[in-house]
Order: sequence, then C-alpha cells, then structure tokens
Amino acid sequence: MIPQRLQKKRKQVHLAKTKKTHHAETLSPLRITSYIFKRPVTKITSHLGNEVRYHKEKELTLKKPQQPSAYKRLLALCREITEENIHRQTLRVIQARERLARALKEDRLATEAERAGGEEGCSENSAEG
Repeated sequence: MIPQRLQKKRKQVHLAKTKKTHHAETLSPLRITSYIFKRPVTKITSHLGNEVRYHKEKELTLKKPQQPSAYKRLLALCREITEENIHRQTLRVIQARERLARALKEDRLATEAERAGGEEGCSENSAEG
C-alpha cells in the first residue's frame, strides 16, 4: 500500500497538471518571434525605398499598389449566363449520368459473368477429381 502522505502528494501533483493544461488552453498562443524586436516591424516593399514602418496606424493609411489590368482580365473571364447556357449544361449533365449508369451496368454484368465462369470452373474441377 502507498502511504497516505504520498497519495495526497500525488493528488496535488495531478491537480496541478490538470490546472496547468486547462489554463494553457484558454490563453491565446503567443508569437515568440515577435519578442526579438522591441517594436513590431513591417517592411513595405511596394515603396521605392523599401521603408520600414513601426506603427500599424500609419500602415493602414498607405495606398496599396493595385494591378491596373486585373479588372480587364476579370472582365475577359466574365460571361453572361443565359437560359440557353443553363439548358446546354443540364443536357451535358444528363448525358454524363447516362454514360456513367451504362458503364456501371456493364461493369456489374462483367463481374457477374466472371463469378459465373469461376463457379463453373470450380464445379468442373470437382467433378473431374
């Protein structure tokens, strides 16, 4: 038997461990790498001099570089959806489903034929032996 004093100590250690893990789950994770610098540093590479900014408020006021041709590229990809397009797409889906059903049926018939051929082969072997 374990002495009562040792049992009490084990309970205390167990409680301490559970409290630590429970407490650790409630805290948000800390970024340890942020402690390297005294202040948060962001290097802005979009500017000519690659300025280093220390304040987030100033960073929010910066004008971010935009792609001038991005809107044109998106317009080229954009097409109007018409009833004809929807009808054509539904026909394609129906045809694909029919092809899939046909292929599954052929596969099922092929496996049944293999099984039937295997059973006939087994019965012939047992009759010969």
